[in-house]
Amino acid sequence: MKRLILIFAALSIGISAAAGTTDNGTDPNRSVAHGAESPKYMGSVNAGVAFLGLYFNTSHGVIFPGSGLYAGGSLQYNYIYGASAVDIAAHGKWYYPGEGRVQGYLGLEAGLSVLCPFYSKDAYGSSEYHDAEASFVTSPSLGLVINFNKVSLDIGAKVRFSPQILLGSSLGYIWAPLPMLGIGLVF
Repeated sequence: MKRLILIFAALSIGISAAAGTTDNGTDPNRSVAHGAESPKYMGSVNAGVAFLGLYFNTSHGVIFPGSGLYAGGSLQYNYIYGASAVDIAAHGKWYYPGEGRVQGYLGLEAGLSVLCPFYSKDAYGSSEYHDAEASFVTSPSLGLVINFNKVSLDIGAKVRFSPQILLGSSLGYIWAPLPMLGIGLVF
């Protein structure tokens, strides 16, 4: 896991350096809003790794360029610990600074997660069927975007919290944080 984080950091530093400005910042497309001055559609697609799994995410909504706020909805497929889940959530992001080749963001997704039905085997070889179940899910995120003329490269990390993955402790069970690292495009 440490190697993956180091590779992720090296890639983001290299891409940030390669995306340096040569026109003294006069290009109007130097933000995730790509030159828009009024609210407009914005979408994104991301893929990444989670602890013992993978995820694919798409989000669509509206960007408010004046404030750097994004509001929309997201759909995410998770394959974690041999089980599949689909998350449907409200999605918000705040981009800072308002303009620049590279912008950071804070985000939050909150909504419903549906764990798909599956079979599991115990140590004795007996199989058990698990029905589909729905639960609340929330995912705070932190990342950066590197802005190009028509699209932006999104590099980020988020932590998924859901009662589908529990962590036992001396105080009982708590929702286990599931770290995720991803890369994608914003258009």
